[in-house]
Amino acid sequence: MTATTPTRKHFLYKHPLFKAKRTRQGIWYENSPYYLWWRFLRHNATYKEMCLGNIPPNETYDFFQNIHAYDDTREDFARWFREIGEDLFCENKTPNIVKELGYDDEPIQWQDESRVLVSIPVNQNTEWVMKQLNRIVSKHRDAAEKRKDKGKPQSSNANYQFAREPDVPALKRYLEIYELHISLTAAGRKRSYMDTGSVYFGNKVQPESAKSMAYRMVKATRQIIAHTLDGEFPKFSVRK
Repeated sequence: MTATTPTRKHFLYKHPLFKAKRTRQGIWYENSPYYLWWRFLRHNATYKEMCLGNIPPNETYDFFQNIHAYDDTREDFARWFREIGEDLFCENKTPNIVKELGYDDEPIQWQDESRVLVSIPVNQNTEWVMKQLNRIVSKHRDAAEKRKDKGKPQSSNANYQFAREPDVPALKRYLEIYELHISLTAAGRKRSYMDTGSVYFGNKVQPESAKSMAYRMVKATRQIIAHTLDGEFPKFSVRK
């Protein structure tokens, strides 16, 4: 018997890499939005109680499982992603193929926000057909770009989809300042927003501005963490 080749999984955003720093379809794991989703979820106290078995699990737990059974290391995240995360975040159909649908095919199975169905008259010349296809595809791509410009996520049919377009550099900053804020000072004291802002921003901004910025960023981070419990990421209201 000939062994079948596993179907290559496709991800809407660059998937995490654990050896190479960057490939055409992947990026170093710390810069992948899928890793950040995992990191923010680890900060959710209610989810941690589920992992410890102290409270009943919810639907998010049924899919993400006990993430605290894995350490926050490259090796353990790689193991969780292979065992669980890939199936959560991969697209359910490979979008990068063109298929001729037959009478036995169900068109509805091939129609979603990432694809468009067209009917092509075969008696027309190829040049005319290509012009029509280019016009149709360009219209849908323009609509997708407008969604992205408005902060809306790209079309996806993955089991878990992003609530908005993930801004990786911003999300990493939110996580950094939040983890600084919840850490203790050298004297063992709880950090104030003034202290958090002054440490994080240094001399780049005035103390009062640093305090205000730290407050807004930590507040946004707490909102993002809270929404991960319901499988939504990154979701937060306008910061004030």
